[in-house]
Amino acid sequence: MEEHEERAAELEREADRLEDQSDEVQGRVDQARSNLEGKLGDTQAPGLLEEEAAAPGGLGAAEEDEEEAQKEDGDDADE
Repeated sequence: MEEHEERAAELEREADRLEDQSDEVQGRVDQARSNLEGKLGDTQAPGLLEEEAAAPGGLGAAEEDEEEAQKEDGDDADE
């Protein structure tokens, strides 16, 4: 019976070690996610922005509205 108890204790230590590693990996994932979310709104990381926002000068809200209005006006002329 002693052999079984030793094996059980060994497996419990292994389970504890794996749980610690899992917690460490989860911490790294959480940190990476937080870093990514922080960079999404950062203009210094243009590869993470939407295409229009990453373009030099970007499109301001007023320009986007004007451009959309011009498209709509152009569509009406075709009808």
